Amino acid sequence: MLRLLLATLGLFSGYHGLLVLVPLWLAASDASQLAIGAVTGAFMLAAVAGHLLAPRVVDRWSTRGPFVLVLLATAAAALAHLATAAAPPSVFLSAVRGGVYGIGAVVSATAVAHLAPPPRRARALATYGFAAALPGVIGSTAVVYLAEEAGFTAAFVTIAAISLAAVPLLALPAQPAAAEDHAEQPVGTLQPGTVRLVAIFCGAAMAYGALLTFVPVHLASLGAAAYPFVLATASGLALFRWAGGVVVSHWESGITLGVGVGISGLAMVLLSTLPAAGAPLAGLAFGAGFGLSGTATHALLTTRTAWASLGRANAIFNVAWSGGMGLGAIAFGALATATGTLATYVLTALWHALLLALVALWLARSDRWDLRWTRRLG
Repeated sequence: MLRLLLATLGLFSGYHGLLVLVPLWLAASDASQLAIGAVTGAFMLAAVAGHLLAPRVVDRWSTRGPFVLVLLATAAAALAHLATAAAPPSVFLSAVRGGVYGIGAVVSATAVAHLAPPPRRARALATYGFAAALPGVIGSTAVVYLAEEAGFTAAFVTIAAISLAAVPLLALPAQPAAAEDHAEQPVGTLQPGTVRLVAIFCGAAMAYGALLTFVPVHLASLGAAAYPFVLATASGLALFRWAGGVVVSHWESGITLGVGVGISGLAMVLLSTLPAAGAPLAGLAFGAGFGLSGTATHALLTTRTAWASLGRANAIFNVAWSGGMGLGAIAFGALATATGTLATYVLTALWHALLLALVALWLARSDRWDLRWTRRLG
């Protein structure tokens, strides 16, 4: 499990680093906000296609071999971005990179779920979520710092090196738990309440995609350093992805999701009212809220899922995450172009208020008790 989590650090170092670095690379070449949003949008929407393909990849080739190929492809993509900062080829390259990442995210999460028995699966995946988010604390911040202080070439090469360094960790296969069906029902028969909560999480991910794409660019345009905001957001996300494993052991997933959405909405209010120096505080709060939301949704989908269906469960989770981020980046780019960045922050806060109202409506329904199983697990 330790080797697998360390390899996950390598995979998500490329993900987090390039997600922030490529928009900055284009902005330095005077690309439009619409083009910058299209780059992140293309990455995330292609990642959705990768997520949907991943369960078939797992069924045919298991997890170790595809994981290695994803790491190699991520390193190659990081170096390829150096060849051009023009919008059309950058959008295409981001789409290719997104498809590769989409497969890798599902493969890595499924490998962890295969190793954990159902009673401990929620906490194991919360630890996995921490490992996936931690590179955002170290990797994204270091990459932005490198780009600002040493240049973009050093930043892209560093990402490629980290991805390659993770490959030897997968030289030996891990020992999965027995492929026994511990679930009361497979993920293929999702309850309506479950579908609604996943859709709400997708809406929360839209705001996350917008923030990662445009807030660093906005801060840079004001002459402020971007990496404190990136560091704070990633720190909140990593910490509360891990802490969420404890929370969902005592609270319903729906309640945890609602708390996370509420915190993220308050963060958007802070971002729209604080000066640039206060942006890291808003980022920390947003990361914390989104981290809770992500862990709650992941537990919702995987804790009662049959061993053989874990690939599909993780695909659904990642589709909601990546699809939401892609749509959010595109929508935010269009809104920011039409109304200005600060006005769009306010609209995003109102979007969270709508999502929170939807969670409250779900909790008011009798079918909310379908998720009682999330209590006291692990």
